[in-house]
Amino acid sequence: VVPETKVILVNHEFGYPYTDLHKLKEYNLPIIEDCACSFFSNYEPNQIGNTGDFAIYSFPKMFPVQIGGLLVSNIETVIDLFDQIDETKLRHIKNVLSHYIGSKDEIIEKRFYNYNYLNNKFEPLGLTERFAQNGDSIPAVYMFKTEKQPIDLPELKKFFYAHGVQCSVFYGEEAFFIPVHQALDEHDMDYFFEVMKAFITNQGI
Repeated sequence: VVPETKVILVNHEFGYPYTDLHKLKEYNLPIIEDCACSFFSNYEPNQIGNTGDFAIYSFPKMFPVQIGGLLVSNIETVIDLFDQIDETKLRHIKNVLSHYIGSKDEIIEKRFYNYNYLNNKFEPLGLTERFAQNGDSIPAVYMFKTEKQPIDLPELKKFFYAHGVQCSVFYGEEAFFIPVHQALDEHDMDYFFEVMKAFITNQGI
């Protein structure tokens, strides 16, 4: 924070909560929490999404819906955004969320399972998890470090995309991430592993 700072944006990145939210309140500045990938993540005492003045969530990153998000205000203000949303789309979003929100525990359990499954598959390739797991962080992706392998990450991204897998580089670090969505099964994740192994083989690593 510098004297020119007008607002603090906190990114609970990839489902991993920023843990010093209450300390940021000491600056007496507006706080916006980016919870786009952290819908079910938590940090005691229930800080995530409740400490900042505003919190932003993304529905497609957690539920099988292609559009929609949520803006939560923790201050006394009124923000009317509904007139900007098509009624048909709004009804679709509500229907999907009302169906899946009751499956919260199953969604969380499956994401942890998929994460651990991928981690066990990728470790023998010399690729290790970027973020250590804990019960509060619900993984939005499986992110692995590539520092032990001379991997061209932009080329790896092209390779995965060419094989139909959404992914990206964790820019600024030697790390990469692939999906861990609860709708994936072991066949999907075995496919991710084979794509990764093929890239390493093709690159002569």
